[in-house]
Amino acid sequence: MSNLPKNINSKDLDYFTWMDKLYPEPICINEINQGIFVNSSFIEVNKFFLFKSKISILNLKTITTGLIKRKFSIFKDVSVAICVNQWSNNYFHWFTEVIPRIIESKKCNSDVVFVFPFTLNEQYQIPSLGMLNISYVHNNYHWIFFKKAFSSQNTIKNTGHFLLSYFEDFNKYFVSHRSEKNKKIYIKRKANKRRIINENEIIPIFEASGFIIVELENLTFQKQLELFSEANVIASIHGAGLTNMLFLSKPGIVLELSKENENMDKCFFNLSKVCCHDYYYLFCKSDKPEESYHSANIFVHAGKLMSILNEIKKNEKY
Repeated sequence: MSNLPKNINSKDLDYFTWMDKLYPEPICINEINQGIFVNSSFIEVNKFFLFKSKISILNLKTITTGLIKRKFSIFKDVSVAICVNQWSNNYFHWFTEVIPRIIESKKCNSDVVFVFPFTLNEQYQIPSLGMLNISYVHNNYHWIFFKKAFSSQNTIKNTGHFLLSYFEDFNKYFVSHRSEKNKKIYIKRKANKRRIINENEIIPIFEASGFIIVELENLTFQKQLELFSEANVIASIHGAGLTNMLFLSKPGIVLELSKENENMDKCFFNLSKVCCHDYYYLFCKSDKPEESYHSANIFVHAGKLMSILNEIKKNEKY
């Protein structure tokens, strides 16, 4: 029962346990000789073996576009590593899937060059790679030709599911010290979709409970690391901001606000477990119940929120 949310309601048991049968897989490094990487798939040329890391096909449009526009790169003198998939430009997937696989690949071959078939952003991708001290190149490649490559892509089965081993070396690179500060942080989302309709009502409730309100879009990646390393409680609507629980310097508390009656992947609940954080949740009504949790706005019940925040205050670890 310790792996369940701290404020679990008996009627929600199935909601948080039905995916327990989907066991994530350890990160596996595959060595591929003389091949091509195209459309998120590997072709090992000398065997003409299609190595698929996810459900995808080599479509004619991608192939012809790459050849006509000459968007390809050839690596014949160095070993390369490719650790990306179709979700890798998302903050959550970058830190929970790409970064752990880069760290694992680096252990296998410290001289490998990491290749990213898209332009990396300067907001968090380039700064985080700088902290890993690796060699890498990036561009909008349609084709990548290589003599030797290491693949450690995650499968669909692994997305949103984690093993503790994924993050064993994470703190070494991103959390410099154990902070004695105990900040409580509410992450305010600026996006046009998946918003909290009555956020002006609940922000004073968070502030009264000792939370500081932050908009991550206004912070550099380094400032985010510093901020969350000093936190012991974070709260937010379901979204990439909750990924920052990875940067807490000690076990803490996570509160996720999400759309009710949604059979969604419990990625932040699962991440909380492997990070040893206590997880709390509040299911909220939506303005458009028919919409997916990816886009639906929610209304947070003020009374229920205050009750949960009072419970969190009693159970704070520090």
